[in-house]
Amino acid sequence: MRIVLEDVSDELGRELFQMLADRGVTAAQVTHEWTPGRAVSLLRDLPYRARLILREVVDRGGSCSAAVLRGEDGGTLRGQTGSITKAITRGVRAGWLPEGMPAPVVAQYDSAATSYQRTSGFVMDERHLDAFRSAFATLDADPEQLRADAKQLSADPVDRAEVEAVQHDMESLRAW
Repeated sequence: MRIVLEDVSDELGRELFQMLADRGVTAAQVTHEWTPGRAVSLLRDLPYRARLILREVVDRGGSCSAAVLRGEDGGTLRGQTGSITKAITRGVRAGWLPEGMPAPVVAQYDSAATSYQRTSGFVMDERHLDAFRSAFATLDADPEQLRADAKQLSADPVDRAEVEAVQHDMESLRAW
């Protein structure tokens, strides 16, 4: 049998867990918070461009304008948050994320506009920032991840500057 309790006070939760333990029932508490391990798993599962959105949001303290992400050429961001949602779904199915995990970033739009519009930027809940900072530090220290990024980007001729930046990062790691 599976029982799910949501929005229960800490005190009631402790009492319920104690009552279950007194009866010999094993119970587990699942949090829906981003931990560094969960964030690393998500980041490894994302395509480079979606991961770049998360990196920019984290590096900028929790928000990033779409203009920064689009760059000088005004490129599209279409589909990038969808790949984040799909990665979360894959994580739930594979068991490395619990069901009900929140998206780490949310696209921002002008609430006054009722028609189609491009996102004005992305924000991350402050509670998730430390987990993703730690996750990026882990990935940045992994030369295999940098090689995978360079390989993924080299297939997309539009991203030559990004390929060069990743290759520069790889050289910096080798020198270190």
